[in-house]
Amino acid sequence: MKQLNSSSNGVVIAGNNGNGNAANQFNGPMGIYLDVNNRSIIYVVDSSNHRVQRWIIGGTSGTTVAGGNSNGSALNQLNNPRSVISDSNGNLYISDTNNHRIVMWASGATVGILIAGTSGVSGSTATTLNYPNGITFDATKNLYVADSNNFRIQKYVICTSTTATTIATTTTGYV
Repeated sequence: MKQLNSSSNGVVIAGNNGNGNAANQFNGPMGIYLDVNNRSIIYVVDSSNHRVQRWIIGGTSGTTVAGGNSNGSALNQLNNPRSVISDSNGNLYISDTNNHRIVMWASGATVGILIAGTSGVSGSTATTLNYPNGITFDATKNLYVADSNNFRIQKYVICTSTTATTIATTTTGYV
């Protein structure tokens, strides 16, 4: 076990240009995800700008890869997202918290695909979410969602077939 040196200084790798919505600014960054396929790329959930940005670590600005079209519930919009992760194909999964949904954005997409929840509608059934926050995958690519205001963790089996009409199925439980 190693102990970190508490006198170490942090190094800015993204942002630090004040509060705003320019490509080099954030407004309420919430979640970050280091790309496991390319460790020089970090995804930042810029919650109050309703977007996810892709940054090259140490770069001077980011590129919006999801949302950024003001807040709303259309599939090209996000509403106070909180978390982002990626699958092995480079698809981004975003907890779109105030829309009560999880959306997937393929690389280069201009709209997301609804994975879980109902756009803009909260609920406590197996098919609805209520302010989802943290998300992660397990070793077999099941998606886990911290369904905050339902006080539960939801598990979704993500379909891999391109012909599947159901993107995910739900298992409710506690981890």
